[in-house]
Amino acid sequence: MLGSPSFWFGDQAILAIEADYAKANSDLKAEVLMYVGGDEVSRYDAGRRGYTKDMVGGMKAFEARLRERGFPGLSIRSLVVPGKNHRNSIPAGFGWAITSALGKAQVAEP
Repeated sequence: MLGSPSFWFGDQAILAIEADYAKANSDLKAEVLMYVGGDEVSRYDAGRRGYTKDMVGGMKAFEARLRERGFPGLSIRSLVVPGKNHRNSIPAGFGWAITSALGKAQVAEP
């Protein structure tokens, strides 16, 4: 589960790591669930004295890249939580991810 993943970090270092993995492996046995807030796009933020990163675009691009690899053991799903930012996307995004991972029948009722 990746919540609001910062694929931009370290000049997108994750892309080189992923490329190296793909060169050396023909499969990736993993279930990947990613979510990001719909408001996590590039915009000017006076408090940060500049523009924010496009986390929505970064997540979608990484998902597309993994899908293009055609790894037979890979399951990947993502969610853009409308109207949410980096902080307030957590309840809806994590709830979706954990329910997806465990299945509705296995989630205990409060």
